[in-house]
Amino acid sequence: VDWQAGDALRPETYAHLLPGASAVVHTIGTLLEDTEYKAVLRFRNLGGAIRSFRRSSSGVGRNPLEKDKTKGSYEILNRDAALRVAQAFVESEATTELPGPRPFVYLSAEDIFRPMIPARYIETKRQAENEIELLVVDRPAYRGVYIRPSLVYHPHVRPYTSPVAAFLDLSSVIHFKLPPGLPSPSSILRSLSPAFPTGTSPSSPIQSSPLDSVANALTLPPIHVNHVAEAICIAADNARSDMRGVLRERRVDAQAVVSPRRPLIRPGQAQGIRELGSQTVDDGHDGKSLRMIMFGKPGAGKGTLSGRLVNKYDILSLSTGDLLRQHIAEKTEVGLLAEDVVAKGGLLPDEIMLRVITSKLDYLHNKVYYSFSPSHLHLHWILDGFPRTLGQGKLLDTHLRTQNTPLTLVINLDVPDQVILSRITDRWVHLPSGRVYNMSYNRPMIDGFDDETGEPLTKRPDDNPETFARRLKQFYTSTSPLLSYYDSQQTSTSPLTKLVALSGETSDEIWPLLERTVLAAVPSLRERVATREERRRTSLSEAILARKDESTLSEDAAGRRER
Repeated sequence: VDWQAGDALRPETYAHLLPGASAVVHTIGTLLEDTEYKAVLRFRNLGGAIRSFRRSSSGVGRNPLEKDKTKGSYEILNRDAALRVAQAFVESEATTELPGPRPFVYLSAEDIFRPMIPARYIETKRQAENEIELLVVDRPAYRGVYIRPSLVYHPHVRPYTSPVAAFLDLSSVIHFKLPPGLPSPSSILRSLSPAFPTGTSPSSPIQSSPLDSVANALTLPPIHVNHVAEAICIAADNARSDMRGVLRERRVDAQAVVSPRRPLIRPGQAQGIRELGSQTVDDGHDGKSLRMIMFGKPGAGKGTLSGRLVNKYDILSLSTGDLLRQHIAEKTEVGLLAEDVVAKGGLLPDEIMLRVITSKLDYLHNKVYYSFSPSHLHLHWILDGFPRTLGQGKLLDTHLRTQNTPLTLVINLDVPDQVILSRITDRWVHLPSGRVYNMSYNRPMIDGFDDETGEPLTKRPDDNPETFARRLKQFYTSTSPLLSYYDSQQTSTSPLTKLVALSGETSDEIWPLLERTVLAAVPSLRERVATREERRRTSLSEAILARKDESTLSEDAAGRRER
């Protein structure tokens, strides 16, 4: 080992070493802003450790307004130091040819310490992850790896961590063995979490309550420091280009995490790293999760086609408008910000729109991640109404990749302009239900009236050539750069996000192409159980109705003969 001295906050002290580095591992960080806690834990000073935790959680002993300027602050040690090193690393050029991208490995953490530890600890960790990903996302020669271990223990170096680790290990085993449907301490805590505040500010990357953090701690088994070290070594291997984004330990999907149980006091072999690494990486190639957005000109049939997918398969449709209205109605922090902007007639900033979407995606992701049922491990969704601009697309991409849940599919519906214009002018709608009819290919049984209610149909105010031309121009201006952005990602032989263009003139013509594309990307996608049952009932109903129709026809025929 060749030891070199340097200051992480001063890149000039180590920048000359970076061109020769195949990888950089950043482990600088602090759990408490009173950094003396590391020494008192090492030397088994229990009283000193308690005092350090008390000072850090209460802020006693210093001016809280100076927290960003303190050398031992969360902002400096957990975030800024990592960003300085990462920036210097990506600006360096490797002096030797490497078998894969140069990784920047950042030792982060799971959200398991609140409220004992200030929320700023985990917030600064997440801020560092997001900023590092922004640095590497457009640089193919680099990749970011963010290792999120649970409680890290060592019986000799930090003996006071062993009793806590033993308790959390027992808790995780109990949670794992509880029968499905039986309330657990963690599920009860999560059900109560909406009543408690979330992050320290509306812009906080943490939008879950401290109760969620406690629930995480109760369900995630601790990990020995040696296993974390092995995870770092594997992540730093240039040949392991599949190791990118967030690597985290999880209970689900692997009995090996619990049985055979790894020892708490004596470190095991490489089993810990396999649990932390390969079982938790979701690089978008697993064929198990559909994460999709669909582009198309106004009137191209996006709503019709996504509706068919959602109705037939076990897929969630996430509408930006619906989520925004929900935030406003529930008066969440994001909702209050959005309501104020909307009330003033302004456009919502990309950051607020991103939080509207990602708060829901993160909630669903965590719900799946901490589930103990293997059938709930794969979440399929279609995003409706977002992103609309290149800036929004990049922000969404960065967020999803840091969660190791990149987009699976980007669909572009290519329908000729003239066909859409004809479709729009022939379109009639039943506003209360949203049912859409078209006089060219989907006429109502009685022109001008809804098939189910008999109520009159109306035309949308914007279904005219002038409005269509204006919306079409806006589409080309905002969406073309987005499509170019996703197209630029198709250069590799196995891109994380696949862009597919589907051409046709009607939704009926495009539907089989779309269905085949989705099933090819996610072979594990299953039809809704209700769909199969409904199909059975429908076929029976049709048979019964057919018999009634036949008897009615016979009666009519008999009546005519009598007359």
